[in-house]
Order: sequence, then structure tokens, then C-alpha cells
Amino acid sequence: MKERDVDNDGFLSFDELWSKDQVSSPRSEVPEDAAMRMFKKLDEDGSGKIDVKELLRWESGHVNDHDVMERFMQLADTNGDQHVTVEELHAAHEKGGNPAEIYFEEMAEHHEL
Repeated sequence: MKERDVDNDGFLSFDELWSKDQVSSPRSEVPEDAAMRMFKKLDEDGSGKIDVKELLRWESGHVNDHDVMERFMQLADTNGDQHVTVEELHAAHEKGGNPAEIYFEEMAEHHEL
């Protein structure tokens, strides 16, 4: 965090988090609108800045996991009941483009699914 915190206020602004000048920046080829959506998800308190706690969610990968699962639900939950049946799961797999496929493969590999 210290290397990105240009103004040394203990927080990261949008520009500090996504600065292309930083070697460890997550902003490789992320479109501006997607970067802003992610920043707003990270900024839980709505302060317009990211604190250490909020940054840890990013670093742990949990923000991405949640986003991927939301996109999966949009794809698979065809009847909108917020549950995915075996049939819906198979249909989503056949459609392809399932952003959560890697997570399900890992769960199946570790006998969690």
C-alpha cells in the first residue's frame, strides 16, 4: 500500500490504486468503467478511498470471486429463483462462457461439490 499511496494519507484513491505507473498495479488492461465498478465494490464505506482493510479484500481475491459468482448466477439461474438446479448447472455448462467454471472444477477436484 505504501508504494501506491502517493499522497501518504494512508488510503488509496482511484488513481493511486489503478495507476499504470506502479509496477504492482492491477490495471494492466482493465477498461476504465470496469476499474471504477471494482473500486466502488472495494470502497465499502463509500469514502472514495480504499483503506488497508478494504485493500485486503482485493489482495485476497474475494472481490473477484463474488463478482464471478454473480455473473454465473445471471447465466445459470434461468428462472430467477436465486437457486441453481442440477439442470440449470448443466445447461449453463453447455452454453459455455461460464465465468465460474474454474471454481466449480476446483471444488469438484477437492470433493467439495
